[in-house]
Amino acid sequence: MKRLSTIVLFVLVTFGVAQNVAAQEFTKEVTVGWSGTPLGDEMNLLPYRDGMTMSSSPLDYMFSEYDGPTYMTGNFIAVINFLKRKRWTFSVAFAANGIWKDCHEPMTEAKLGRISGFSATIMPQWRFYWKSNDLVKLYSSVGLGLSIGSFDGNSQSYGSFQLGLLGFQIGRKFFVYGEAGCGYLYMGGKFGVGYRF
Repeated sequence: MKRLSTIVLFVLVTFGVAQNVAAQEFTKEVTVGWSGTPLGDEMNLLPYRDGMTMSSSPLDYMFSEYDGPTYMTGNFIAVINFLKRKRWTFSVAFAANGIWKDCHEPMTEAKLGRISGFSATIMPQWRFYWKSNDLVKLYSSVGLGLSIGSFDGNSQSYGSFQLGLLGFQIGRKFFVYGEAGCGYLYMGGKFGVGYRF
């Protein structure tokens, strides 16, 4: 009987805590995540050129140093959402991306050095929730922002646009999220974790 009382008490307390968390009104959420290659950085910071011209001699190709492939970390994104309305929210995203490539000596292909760069973006976003309950949320979003970056002697600042076609969040106070979209911030998808308070 004592064991049964303990189990019933445990269930009631657990249910009460769960109800309290579910009923709690959150006003903000913070997310951190990662996305693939940012389209804006590819278009604005990576010039598609090899430095050779029509007048370059064949010896230039043999004896000039050359660059290896260019790599990116993908955007690491932090977002703060202000949960003011049931269906609409306003958020601000901060993103950072690393870029690098190696330079090689043409005859031995020895690595001569590395060229590194970065980009950073700040983007206000507006989000519309298609479905919103205590556990699952489905949404779409749109954002306009500003990016700055520098790579291989090319420094730029440029406007950024992002369309989040479909996103989801699963969880209450702590949650996971994923989003499919297209734009300067990412092409394809992003995913991460978040916390509401």
